[in-house]
Amino acid sequence: MKNMVIILCALLWVICAACGGKTSGDLPYDYNAMFQIERIYCDTEDTLLLRYLVGGNVTLLEYNKELGMFEYFCKDASCGHNTNDCIAGNVVGDLENNHGEISLLRNNTNDISNRDTQRYAYISHFNNGRFELGRDPIGSFIHAGGHLYVATVDGGYGYFPSGGGDFILLQEESHFIHKAEIGEYIYGTEYADITDDDSGSRRGYTISRLKTGDPEAEFEVIKEFPIGNLGGVFRSDGEYLYYEDEEFRLMRCNLDGGNETRMTDIRVYIQSVVYDGDYLYFSWYNRQDAFDPDNGKYYRMKRDGSSPPELLAHFDNALDTIIPMADCDYFIVGMAHTQDWLYIIDKDGSNLREIPWE
Repeated sequence: MKNMVIILCALLWVICAACGGKTSGDLPYDYNAMFQIERIYCDTEDTLLLRYLVGGNVTLLEYNKELGMFEYFCKDASCGHNTNDCIAGNVVGDLENNHGEISLLRNNTNDISNRDTQRYAYISHFNNGRFELGRDPIGSFIHAGGHLYVATVDGGYGYFPSGGGDFILLQEESHFIHKAEIGEYIYGTEYADITDDDSGSRRGYTISRLKTGDPEAEFEVIKEFPIGNLGGVFRSDGEYLYYEDEEFRLMRCNLDGGNETRMTDIRVYIQSVVYDGDYLYFSWYNRQDAFDPDNGKYYRMKRDGSSPPELLAHFDNALDTIIPMADCDYFIVGMAHTQDWLYIIDKDGSNLREIPWE
C-alpha cells in the first residue's frame, strides 16, 4: 500500500504484542460483555477508560471503580485536551486492552493535510505516562490472533503478522469496520450492495468475518441488512451474533450465520444490548421520535430465550448506551436527550444516580 506499508510496518509492530487467538471465555470484559461499535471504552482491572465529549472536545475519561468517580485521564487542569501536547487528547476510538497493553486512536493536530477532515487517525500506545502518537495515519486497527489488523488510508485492509514481517494486504478496497475477535475470526460490518428479493440490488450493510493469520483470507458474508439498520450494528457474546430486523426485533444466529432465531416481539435498540451471566439487558430508544411512549423501557431476558423479556424499569429518558464492567453489580448508562449521560443503574433497573466527578 504505497509508502504506508513500509513505514507502518517498522513503527506499529512495536505495539502488536503476540496474544494468540482468544475465545469468549478469556476476552477482556468489554469484549466478553458485548462487542462495541467504535470501541469507545475499554475495561481494566481498576478503571474504565471512556471516550467522551466535554466542552466540545473529545477526550479520555477514567472511571475509578473503587471510588465510583469520573476524572480526566489527563490530570493537567490547564489542559484543553485537544492538542498533541495532551497525554490523551483528541481520542477518536478503537480503545483496546490487549492483555494489559492499552492502545487507541488519536487525531494528530499537527497533520495539516488531515486537519480539515480528520478522516484518519494515529494508533497510540500507552507508554511513559502518555498515549504516544504513531508516525503515520490509519483508518482503524485491531489486534487479533496475535496480529495487528489495519484499515489503511488508501482504503485497503490487511495485517502485520505476529513475530514481525511485511504488511500483508488482503483487500485493496474495503469498507470493513471491524468490531471484535471471536475465536479464529474478526467479525465486522461492511457497507455494500446487497440482494433484495423484491427490488434486486440495493445499498446496505453486511456482517462479515475474516479468518485471522491467513494471508489468503477473504471476507465471508454472514448476514445482510438494508440501509435502515443502525449502521449494521451487531452484538455478540462469543457464542451467537445478535442484531435487529427491519421491525427492530432482536434476532440471533450462530457465528456462521445459521440457525437464525427471533428473540423478542418487542422493539430493541440494538446499540444498548449487553449481557451479564445468563441474561441479556437492553432498552428501547426511538431515534426518530423523542415522544415514543416506549422510550426509556429497560429489559432483561434469559440468553437462552427460555423466557420473554422482563420490563425492569421505565425511565423518563431513553438509555442509548449501557456499559458493563468486570466485578461490578451495576451498569454505566447513557441517557438520550440530556447534556451529560454519566449515570449508573443497578442491573435490576433500580437506583438511577449521577456519577460524581473527582
